[in-house]
Amino acid sequence: MPANKSNHADTFYVGYLKMPATLASGLTTLWLIIVAAIAFVSVLFAASLRDPGTGIWDTSDTITLSGTVSLKPYPAFRVDEGPTDLLGTNVLLVSEGKIGMQDRLRKHDDTRIALEGYVIARGSLTMIEVPSAYEIPDPLEKIAPQVVEAELPEAYDRITALRGEIVDSKCFLGVMKPGDGKVHKACAELCILGGMPPLLIPAPGQIDVDALIVTDLNGNPVNDNETFLDIVAEPLLVKGLVENVDGLTYIRVDPSDIVSLASQGFANASTSCINSVG
Repeated sequence: MPANKSNHADTFYVGYLKMPATLASGLTTLWLIIVAAIAFVSVLFAASLRDPGTGIWDTSDTITLSGTVSLKPYPAFRVDEGPTDLLGTNVLLVSEGKIGMQDRLRKHDDTRIALEGYVIARGSLTMIEVPSAYEIPDPLEKIAPQVVEAELPEAYDRITALRGEIVDSKCFLGVMKPGDGKVHKACAELCILGGMPPLLIPAPGQIDVDALIVTDLNGNPVNDNETFLDIVAEPLLVKGLVENVDGLTYIRVDPSDIVSLASQGFANASTSCINSVG
């Protein structure tokens, strides 16, 4: 009996007394197991996340550019003065927030102007975000419209079927991470509705272009087309005419030629598409 009392006393814990050695040892082991389990789950979770990509949104300072404005189908800017890496390139133009540049540049189509803005870039596409407070200057000169069509490989200048995902260009190129997938669907819809050019991000191995700007069959914007807005951030099979105009690659699409793959066992198609773009 005395021995039993001794064992009982050794394991009986009172909050204001020192914890018995046997209980302290057990709790220490339990905590070590819990910490190890948390660390293991954290590593697994981190490994399961897809790479957000190498998109940049440099708001540290504005850059100054001169070039020619083209509003159709979406505002673009052919750079002839500015940073060396942008000279001769055609960049997309957007305003701050979820607002495009269509209205601000309405009177500047086919004119040469100077602009200031922040660089947004990913893969082969560059975009300039023009601050809302920046007053668009008077044109430096009027430019006669010139459409430069670059040849694509033979298979790409005809109707092409591509698996991929439609995203809004501004967020995808670097403003949001992630800027794609279901988690970004609502934001993408608002951005496209506000004037951001929609992009088709193709799954790898189909075409040597990492992003295509989406228009309707006539080459017009689709920002207010409900059919396109409804399928943003979905895995899709898109059939359209791929063309390269003045350094930018477009795909002309009839909404009836778009098939959702979400219900056909391709739920992860969007993720594989995005992972293929830097």
